[in-house]
Formats: sequence, structure tokens, C-alpha cells
Amino acid sequence: MDEHRPARAPELTAALESQSADIARASEIITATAGEIQATFTEWDRRYREDPEKFENEAKRLLTGSPETYGEACLPYFLEILGEQLAKRTPSE
Repeated sequence: MDEHRPARAPELTAALESQSADIARASEIITATAGEIQATFTEWDRRYREDPEKFENEAKRLLTGSPETYGEACLPYFLEILGEQLAKRTPSE
């Protein structure tokens, strides 16, 4: 596993593996607070700053698609980081 990408939260991994990418992209509802989404973008940026070459290679791959497919291509990684943020929730949240 990539040292910059911690293991996925078990519940997110199970959800992503049990559904096709099309179903997850089109109909899955994920509940997250604005703070959790903000933390997801912050973590994405931290990883980029830690290893920009890795992200440059990934950006080149993503940019081979169209602007309409960029979000689709980025979604799995965003959900992975979001899952990590959601796993940090306390039981009362």
C-alpha cells in the first residue's frame, strides 16, 4: 500500500467494494459535516504538498479525460480521505 495513503476506513471500503462505481457515484448518499469535508480537502492538500511528484503523475492521468469526467475520476480518492475523516467521529456524532 502507498505510504501516503492510509488504509481506508473499513465501512467505506466495504461500501465501495459492494457497489459498482456507477451506483456509488450516482446514488449513494454520504452524510458529512462541512468540517469533515473541509478536513478532507485539507488532508488532500497536505498529501499533495508532502509529495507533489506523486500528485503530478496522477494529475497527468486525470487530465487525459474531459472536464466532465474529472470529478468522476477524483471521486474514489476523495471518498477514501473522507472515509478516514468520518472514521474519526466520536460515537455521539
